[in-house]
Formats: sequence, C-alpha cells, structure tokens
Amino acid sequence: MSQPARLPSLRSRLVLLALAILVPALCASALMLYAGYRHGRLEVEKHLQETARALSLTVDRQLGQAEALLWSLSASPMLRMGNYAGFDTLAREAVRIPGAWVVVEEDGHQIVNTRLPPGSTLPSPGTAYRQGVEPGQIRISNLFTGTVAKQPTVSVDILVDVGGGRQRHLSVIMQADTVARILADQALPNGWVGAIVDRNGAVVARSPDHQRFVGRPATGDNLERIKAGVSQGVFESVNLTGVETVLALSRSPASGWTTILAVPRAELSAGIKQLALYLAGAAGLLGILGAALAVHVARRIARPVEALVADAEALAHGDWAPASPAGSVPDTQETAALRRAFQDACAAVGQREAERGQAAAALKEANATLEARVAERTRDLALANASLQDSQAVLADREALYSSVFRFNTDGLFVVQVTSDAELLVETYNPAIEILMGKPAEEARGLPLAEVVPPALLPLIEGRLRECLAAGEPISYERSFAFAARRGVWAVTLVPIRDATGRIVRILGSNRDITDAREAEAEIKAGRDRYSALFEHSPLDLTLIDVRPDGAFIYEDANPAVLRSLGFQREAFIGRQATELFPAQAPFLLERYRECVTTRTLVEYEAVIRAPVGEVVRRTVLAPLVDRDGRVAKIFATSMDLTEQRRMEERLRRSERMETVGQLTGGIAHDFNNLLTVVMGNLDMLRRAKPERAPRMIENALAAVEQGRRLTGQLLAFSRRQPLKPEVVDLAALFGRMDGLLAQSLRGNIALEIDVAEGLWPVQVDPTQLQSALINLAVNARDAMPGGGAFRVRAQNRVSQEANGAEGVTIQVTDTGTGIAPEDLPRVFEPFFTTKETGKGTGLGLAQVYGFVQQSGGSVDIMSEPGRGTTLMIMLPRASRPAPMLSATAPMASMERGQALRILLVEDNKQVAELATELLQEAGHEVVAATTGRDALDRLTVDANVDLVFSDLVMPGGIDGVELARIIRRRWPDLPILLATGYSSESAKAQREGFRLLSKPYEPAALLVAVSEVTAAARPTAKVIPLRPA
Repeated sequence: MSQPARLPSLRSRLVLLALAILVPALCASALMLYAGYRHGRLEVEKHLQETARALSLTVDRQLGQAEALLWSLSASPMLRMGNYAGFDTLAREAVRIPGAWVVVEEDGHQIVNTRLPPGSTLPSPGTAYRQGVEPGQIRISNLFTGTVAKQPTVSVDILVDVGGGRQRHLSVIMQADTVARILADQALPNGWVGAIVDRNGAVVARSPDHQRFVGRPATGDNLERIKAGVSQGVFESVNLTGVETVLALSRSPASGWTTILAVPRAELSAGIKQLALYLAGAAGLLGILGAALAVHVARRIARPVEALVADAEALAHGDWAPASPAGSVPDTQETAALRRAFQDACAAVGQREAERGQAAAALKEANATLEARVAERTRDLALANASLQDSQAVLADREALYSSVFRFNTDGLFVVQVTSDAELLVETYNPAIEILMGKPAEEARGLPLAEVVPPALLPLIEGRLRECLAAGEPISYERSFAFAARRGVWAVTLVPIRDATGRIVRILGSNRDITDAREAEAEIKAGRDRYSALFEHSPLDLTLIDVRPDGAFIYEDANPAVLRSLGFQREAFIGRQATELFPAQAPFLLERYRECVTTRTLVEYEAVIRAPVGEVVRRTVLAPLVDRDGRVAKIFATSMDLTEQRRMEERLRRSERMETVGQLTGGIAHDFNNLLTVVMGNLDMLRRAKPERAPRMIENALAAVEQGRRLTGQLLAFSRRQPLKPEVVDLAALFGRMDGLLAQSLRGNIALEIDVAEGLWPVQVDPTQLQSALINLAVNARDAMPGGGAFRVRAQNRVSQEANGAEGVTIQVTDTGTGIAPEDLPRVFEPFFTTKETGKGTGLGLAQVYGFVQQSGGSVDIMSEPGRGTTLMIMLPRASRPAPMLSATAPMASMERGQALRILLVEDNKQVAELATELLQEAGHEVVAATTGRDALDRLTVDANVDLVFSDLVMPGGIDGVELARIIRRRWPDLPILLATGYSSESAKAQREGFRLLSKPYEPAALLVAVSEVTAAARPTAKVIPLRPA
C-alpha cells in the first residue's frame, strides 16, 4: 500500500496566511514611500522656481529705477537747449542708485559723466557698445568693460531726439558689483548658488564667488537654454565648480537677462533619503514583528492540535492513557474541552462502544468550533494589519509635507514648548531662523530662550511670547530687529497650540523678512517727496495730463510756476480740459497731445496761448508716460514762458529795421509826390480844360492812381503783409499761358526759353502774384541785356537734402545780361535799391519777388557775376493735394446790372463812404450808411432787413471789421458779409475765418463784381429775420 502524499501542516498554513497579509502591506508602504519622495522633490523644485522668479523680479525692480531715472532726465529741457553743465548738476542730484552714474554722449564723445568730477576731461568710448538703441526706447545692455572704471559694467540706455535732427545717447551705468549686491542681500542658504546672466550668457553677478566668475560664460547647457529662448524651468546640471546641482532658470522679459538659482543635488535629496531610510527601517521592523507574531500564534494554535492528534493515534492503537499529560501543552478552551472528552473516554473504557457515537459527535462539534475561532482570529489579524497600513501612510504623508514646508519655507518658522510651570523652551526652528540665531536647530532643541536668543533681543521676543500665552489667541506685529546675521524689519505671527485638555503646550511662530518691502516703500516715498519738491519749486512750468480711455485729456496736476505764468487759480485749472481753459487754442493743443500718445515720442511745439494774464508765448515739450499695460496713461508737459523773450526779439527786429524804414520813407515820399503831382496837375487842368481834352486828363490821373496802387502792392509784398489768395497751381499750365506775357515784357533780340520738367508737382501760391514776380524778373532781365541775349525759365522737382527731406519745386530764372557787382548783391532785395539809372527803376521789383516768396512759405536766392548774367533760384513748397482741372475757357464776371439790393455800408472815412455810396447807388442798390461797428449793430438790431453788409476792416470804436463780421455771423448767420482793406494785420485772420476781402483802392467794376459774387454765394436764402433784444 502506497504512502499518502504529505499534506501541509496547520502551522505552515497559518504562517503563509500571516505573510500573505504582511507582504501587500509592505509593498504598499514602499509605494507610498516613493510617492512621498516624488511629492517632496516636486515641492522643492516648485519652491526653487518661485525663488528664482522672485529674484528675477528683484533685479528688474533695480533696473526699473534706472529706467525711471532715464525717462525723467530725457524730458529735461536743459538737454535740448545744450545746457550740459546744468544737466550734469541735475543728473548728480537725481541719481539715487548706489554705484551708478549718468553718461550723455554725442557722436561717440562723452559730454556728461557724473562718475568723474565736474570739468574733467571726458573719454571717447566709441559707439559699439550702444548699437541697437532705438529712439525713445529703453535698452538694457549686456556686460561690458567700462571706459573709465575698467571694470565689468552694465548700462540702461535711451536715444533722445533733441530737435534739429540731433540725437543724444543717455545712459545710467552701474558696475556688475552693484547687481551682485542684489544677490548678496538675499542671504541664500549655505551651499546655494545664485547667478544673473546677460543675453550673451556672460555672468553679470554670482553669489558666492562673484569676483571669481563675473564675466565668464555660463555652463554649456545653460548657454544652450539661453540661446534657445527658454524663459523658465527646473533642470539638473553641473555648475562652474563641478558640483552636480538642481537649478531653476527664470528669464526677465524686460531685460532679457536670466536668473539662475542652484542647489546641490546631494543636499536636495539628503533629507528625503534620510526620511526614506527611517520609513524603510520602520517597515522592515514591522514586517519582522508581524512574521514573528504570526509564527508564535501559529505555534500556539498548532501545538494543542498536534497533542490531540497524538492522543487520537494512541487511542487508535488501544492506548487509552493520554500521550500528552495535562498541562504539558498550552491549551485553548476548545482543545482543553476535547482533552477532557478524551480522558472521559479513557475512563469509560467499558462504555466505548455505547458512547462512540456521542464521542464522535462531540469531536465533530469541537472541530467546527475550533475552525470558527481560527477564522475569527484570522479576520481580526487582517483588520489590524490594514489599520496599521493606513496609519503608516497618513503618518508618512504628514511627515513629508511638514518637513518640506518647514525646511524650505523662506519665512522663518519656529516652535516654542510651554512647560507645565510656564517655562519657554526651544523645540525646533527651520533654516531661516538658524541663519538669524547663528545656531543649528539640533543644538538648540530643549534649551531655554535665554541660551538661544541674543541677550539684547530676549526681553522683546520673550515678552511677545508671553503676551500670546496670556491672550490665548494668535497675535501679529511688525518690528525691527538687529540680529548678528542681518538687520531689518520682520512681520511676526504667534499662534498658541493646545492639547486635549485645552492647555497651551506650544507656540508656533513665523516671521517674514519685509525689510526690502519697507525700504522700497521708503525709497518710493523719498522719490515722491523729491519729485514733489522738484515739481513744486521748479522754475519751469510743469503739468501732468491724464489720458482718459475715451480720448479726453484732463489737467491732473500743475506746479505753481504754471499757475503764475498763466494766471489761474489751482481749483480753476486742475480737473479741466483744454477746451474749457483755452478754447481758441484747444484744437491745436489736442492735436499735439494725440501726436504724443500715438507716436509715444517726445513732442515739442511753440504756441501763443490766450490765458487770464493775456496772450503768452510758450514752448512746450510733451513726454509720454507708459503704464504696465503699455498704454500711454499720462503726459508730462514741461513748458517755458517765452513771452518776454519774444518781446525783446521783436524790439531787436524793429531796431534793425529802422535803417530800412528810413530808406522806405524817402523812397515812398519821392514816388508818391511824383504821383500826387500828376493827379493834382491833371485835376487842376481839368477844371479849366475844354470838354474835348477832359478824357485825356482823366486817363492821366487814373494812370497815376494805378501806378500808386501797384507801388503799394509791391511794398506790401516786400513787407509780407500783402493779402494773398493762395490756391493749388499747376505750374506747367501756368507757364504755358505766360509765354506771351513774358515775350511782351522782353525785346525781339532776346530769346525766351521755358523748360518745365515732366511730372512737376503742384504748389500752393497766389497765381497772380507769381505771374507778377516773373514779369518783374523779365523786365529786369530786359534792362540788363541792351544788346540782346537769352531769358530762360526752368522748373523741376526738388527734395531737400536736410534731415526733414522737404519736397518742393525749384523755379530757376536766368539771363545772360551784364550781371551784378559783388558788393551790390547783398542789397538787391532791399526796397528802392536799384543799379539802374535815375528814373528808370523803382527798386521794388526784386523786393516784391522776395516778399511774395517768403510769404508763400518758400525761399529765394540769387547768383550773379559781372559780364556772365544773373540767376534767381525760387523754391516753393509742394502742395498737399493735386491742382484742380481748369475748364477750357474761364467765365468772365458779369458787369451787367443785377438785382437791386439793400446794402449796409460801414465806413468811418467820409470820402470813401461817399464814393462807395455813389457807386452802389449808380448800380441800382439801396445803401444804408453806418460809421462804426457799434452803429452798424444798432441798425441791424432795429432793422435787419438787408441783403449785404459791406464794411471796412479797420475802424474806431472798439469793434473792427473782423469782430463785426463775427458778431453778425453768430447773430444773423444767413447775412452775407464783404470786407474791404487797404492794409491790416487782421486781413490774414479774416481770410482764415472765411470772410471775403476786397483790396483798396478798388475799381468800381471790382466792387460790383465782389458784391454780386458774395450775394450769389449766399443764395438761396430768405430775408433775415430781425433778432431783437428781449
């Protein structure tokens, strides 16, 4: 008979059951350990990245101070006026950045350097290091070697347009050591490395060992990241000293510099590895204890069963004595009952057969009860193991989180133990507190405060702790402390921790270093105070203009100089707009403001402002101020009152003109006496002459009057006070119509040549005055060529070679005459100066040409050589729009009698009023006369039933012709107005405001044509309804 297969024992099954429960728990513990390690590593990397970003923002703030200084200095009028000594003083006072100085350069030569004493010889560093700087934009340089200091240096640069096509390069320069102090002030933990790298990858600053590594390139992998444009991230690398590190990289969008913060990889993983070892040891110990407990329980369960098996085998062999004596094997309740049953069976040998069934039933029941007990104990063990695993996981998570937060928090964290007798003992603190206390937390654990806190600070710190202990609730405060490692201001929070009974057993504290924030606030306040003092006491007019999103410009602030120079009270100026304060000049001012906002550059202009103190001349520079979103939020205006300066200049010009006035007086007296002699003589003879001779004498008198009118026009052209009627003119068409007039002005032995280039640009001039100027030049050329010759007119486009690149048309007029002597050339444009014989020239031809060209916005130049002829170069600006198309035939003004009109004539000169009245009445019109502007308004108020107001421009009584026309336009807008003038400074203003002008002296036909045109332009219209006062 074969032996039965060996079955596993109950003991081995129980051990396997315990292992089956423990192994998954150990695997889960290992998995949680790894997850805790990854979580801690990610938290450290996140903290490292945030610290690098914060350090980059600190560097940007330092550079932002230099940018703000540059914007302020670039708006200084002293820079544009070339007052470099004053600008040097202003720059030295404005620089508040330690180790920084200001440099101004022009064409590669320094003209201001605040690092050197005033008056020192300044170097010429060249222009290589500031290439790429755009006008009106801030550029932060890479690292370079300074010209004066010969040290590693960086600069913040701007290119300023100072007018006239000139530019100045303005820089705030600081040594790399200044940037290094930013890193040194951060008090990085021991072993950490911070570095600031420029756009080329050169080290600008490093902590520690700044002097050793400044200027050296960054490591190869960091150079690749910088060139690839990586803005931020966490990487593993080997630093310049060969240490394996974990680094965080943050690139500044403002400067393009990169901030690198590195931690040795060994230091980063040391704490986590130690925690892993602790947890692994604990897990192993728990596994060993669990296995031993399982073996022990299995043994306690198996041994009674094995003893029972031995008794059963003995019974099977007929041995009724127990194989295991009572008490030799530890029994359970079940095995003890079974053992008693076996003993009873042995005692009742005689009853074996009778009681076999009862014994078998008892054995079966005992076996069932035993199996239930074993199953129940197994379930209890599994639940206990599961609870143990959950507790271990929660403990591991909390310990990892607490360790990461506590160790890597930049704020100082500490725990103070409160004993039962209220004694304060140091329990622990993080590395930030270790730096301040100068003692590791391990050495301080369990010590009284007096043995850890510096004696000078002990009363304050202990007092605050006991205040928190007495209050029983959190308290917060700010205080300056002077630790050996750092002096500064900290924000401290104390929180009491209670046990289950409610007693305070610990105090948790945190302190945040707010020194930089408070210093920044103080610096900002000091800067505001300096700005306020400069703003309030500056002799320049300073105004701050708020740019609203809806396009409005509000005067937000103004210094006393502005208010004094304009005559405003502060409350009447602040919060108002240009349209409210300067309605007449508002369109021009708003256009300049919009130009400043649109171009984001400095805008300079000069304007005449009508203010409460009267009309003032002001030169203003507008500087745009950009907010964080890149929008121009404010405009800073710097103005200078030039009113007195312009008065002095005008006095100087008047004194310089005295000699010319003297020449004009004699010439005018001579020519007008001749004309008056002709008029007087013919009129006197007309009284005695026979009727058939009267027309000839009248013609002679009218010819003299016409010659006087032309002489007056030439004088006005020379003085640039002639009323012009500018229009866009096609010069090619004009010259084509003038060849006959020019030919008539010359002689037959003089050849006329007109050469007009193709594509000639249009110009905006008075065509009649241009024709008159060319005819004057033709007459002068004819007199200079008694033996014949050539007269050439050439026109072509021209672009100025100056910075503004102005476009225009050049008219070159050349003759081959006798020429002009060199000593006479400077005087040819003077009135009444002539090289002709007495009686053959007025000396006003070239003066008229000069005055007309200047008044048209052009220029004229003359070149001549005796015996070689004369050339005049006339430059006229290009028109902004094309010339209108001309019809084949120009309609002539109708001289026929038109509709009879009722005309209000306003004229203070009795003779002129009588003449105009007779001319208008002769044409069939009804005339109502008034002698002053006030008289005219009174008549219109009573009866405004008139068709036209014909007024002189210059009148007494306080209301001149222009003011009268404005009032009529405002009160009777449909009433036509015609103004007449011999000469007035107001004529240009009248033309700008759209009023029709008639020049004196006027011919009757010209007056009637003007009346017809003005009234025709106003039709169709109804009669004016009288506006009577209430």
